[in-house]
Amino acid sequence: NGGTGSVNANSYLSFNKGAAIKADGGAWLDLAGTKLTAGKAGGITLASGSAAVAGVPDFSGTLSAYGLEKGGSLTLAVNKINIGAAVTGKNALNLQVSNGGFDIAPNLGFSSISLKSITDDITVKGNTALSLVTQNRVLNNNYRDQAGSDSIAGLSQVAVLTEDLRKPFTLSLNSAAGVTLETGSVIQADKASTVNISASNAGNGVYIDGSIYAQAGKINIGLNAGLAIENNPAQSIWLGTHAYLSTQGTTQFSPVDSLGRTSGKVLGGGSVTLAAQRGYVIMEQGSQIDVSGTSGRLDLPVANPSGFGVQYVSRDVGSNAGSISITAAEGIVLDGGFNAKAGSATNSSGSLSLTLDRNNRNEVIGSIYPSNALAINVVQNTQKTLPANIIFGTAIPDGLAGQATVSSDQVAQAGFADLHLNLPVQTLDQNGQLRPVGAVQFLGNVNLQTSSSIYVDAQTIGWSGLNGSQTGS
Repeated sequence: NGGTGSVNANSYLSFNKGAAIKADGGAWLDLAGTKLTAGKAGGITLASGSAAVAGVPDFSGTLSAYGLEKGGSLTLAVNKINIGAAVTGKNALNLQVSNGGFDIAPNLGFSSISLKSITDDITVKGNTALSLVTQNRVLNNNYRDQAGSDSIAGLSQVAVLTEDLRKPFTLSLNSAAGVTLETGSVIQADKASTVNISASNAGNGVYIDGSIYAQAGKINIGLNAGLAIENNPAQSIWLGTHAYLSTQGTTQFSPVDSLGRTSGKVLGGGSVTLAAQRGYVIMEQGSQIDVSGTSGRLDLPVANPSGFGVQYVSRDVGSNAGSISITAAEGIVLDGGFNAKAGSATNSSGSLSLTLDRNNRNEVIGSIYPSNALAINVVQNTQKTLPANIIFGTAIPDGLAGQATVSSDQVAQAGFADLHLNLPVQTLDQNGQLRPVGAVQFLGNVNLQTSSSIYVDAQTIGWSGLNGSQTGS
């Protein structure tokens, strides 16, 4: 197995061109030459800078962590990170991108890359396109005939495995001050991969106005209350009008066999999780979250009508949709859209879970935070909630505090089969006072339907009329 290499400089790290750190995995062939055991690739960590030192690290050396089956991991931790095709920035690690990959690690075997900003933010510049696919080492056909080699590199070639053999990729962006995906930026991870984005509550949160694709995989976006500091009314996970998050289902085919038959899998929709321990989750009009299923055509074995053996028949195969989970401390604005439709009529549609919860704000004793009763409002018709003059980074109006509104029309149009509305019991606040009891409120005439289940967990469930009405259903 490949080992781990870690270099941590409190001030400045210079990893110049010509230097190399390799954590490649190896392999072992038994004496009979019949059984090959692949070793695991290792991990590399480079860290530079601190709150007191703002230098520009030099990471121009060679890094690699190839494996025969799964690549290794790379972690870079610096004060500030910019990502793009021609990025420049003072006191920042400027990660250039070309041909869909990071120039610092071009096709060098990593299946996990974690980028951390220690004191400042991470920005993926507009129109930057990342395409993240692991490359592996593939043994030469005649590797058994070779006398030996100093490393597995002498017995193999670098290649992209077929999609049925490739392992998923994991990209993590973790920032102390905030993460921004500018308009037109694209993160395209391989099938069944995971994209993690998180920020601490030291800044305004996470702003996404680009696209993230992790088909049949996971997208996790978090705003963490790791610091016990004052309330910031501008804090949020914010999906801008161009934001598109997709874990839509996909196909994963094996190479066509000698008889021209197609085999493989039809993968279901993945999951999208937005969780703000402080602040809001905001979806602007135009933003979209897609966890829908899909369908693909496979050649499937069926019983031969003659009663002997099997024959192969080409058939459409569908997949289930995935799940969307949205949790916030202060409020949720759902002006964007969803797609959670199944891949076929015989598959299951997806689920939506909405939660308001202030229990994890990490509050400062004596400070002031929004304290009104939490409310999830259910209405019939979709209505725009966010005022036109409010943009990311500005204070969110007090009128939205403690509120989330979802419409029956929105649920139906997205195709959700399951809907969960959650208001956990609130603990005492930072000053030891009881928090007010929250409620799920149905407002006006509401016809809320799903194909599977509606789950409401709240201390109070009520109904109120609209425009002064005292009756409704």
